[in-house]
This record gives sequence, C-alpha cells and structure tokens, in this order.
Amino acid sequence: MNNIKGLSDKKRAEIAAITEGESKLVSLNEIASLVQRINSHMDDADGDVLSFYSGHKTSIIHMKPIPYLTEFIDFGIRIRDCDKFPYEFTSSIGGVTFLAIMSVSEVVDLKTTIPEQWEYIQSKVQVEAV
Repeated sequence: MNNIKGLSDKKRAEIAAITEGESKLVSLNEIASLVQRINSHMDDADGDVLSFYSGHKTSIIHMKPIPYLTEFIDFGIRIRDCDKFPYEFTSSIGGVTFLAIMSVSEVVDLKTTIPEQWEYIQSKVQVEAV
C-alpha cells in the first residue's frame, strides 16, 4: 500500500479497512464451506456420528457407542457425573477428540456385543470407578 503514489494517509486507511473486511469475508466463506463438507460427511456416516463441535482450540466428534468401539481399540474411559449416561469413552486423532457416552446397561451389553474388547473395557471401567 505504501508504494501507491498520491494517496493520503486517510485514503490508505480506508483501502486497508476494505481489504481487511474482504479477507474476513473470504475466511467466513471458507469456514462455511468446511462446515457444509463436515455436514455432508456426517450424512454419509448413516447416523454413526451424532454431533460435531469445534471451538477455538477444541474439536469433538460424538459418535454412537458401537461404531465408536468398532473404530477404536485403545481409548480412555471416565466416569461422568450423569445418572443416565455415566460412562464416556474418548480417543484423539490429530487433535480431534472422538467420544461416545454410555449408560450402565449399554456397557454391560458390550460383554456380548463386542466380546473381544470386553476385558479391556471392564478393566478400564473398574479403574475409573475406584
């Protein structure tokens, strides 16, 4: 900008403000496009992905329990302060947290629905419950 001859400081400031506003608009359009792509992928997941949240430094993808456990073999389990869904299973990929929340009966049912992971799940739940 400083190399444009004949512009007053006031005019230069006006042009800078317009340019900055246009760049913010481009960024917002890019963000809107990304959200549309994410929504499309969520639709393609046939309901296995329940929700997506992205904040300043946090991104979370909430999945249904069985699809979550099908995708992840190593995960953390924590006890939540919630009577209906007291268990939260979490894993991270590339700074994005994937989670599934479960009721007590859903966790007990895992013994028959995902027997190959039952021992791991049971040991993690017992450690968290202590």
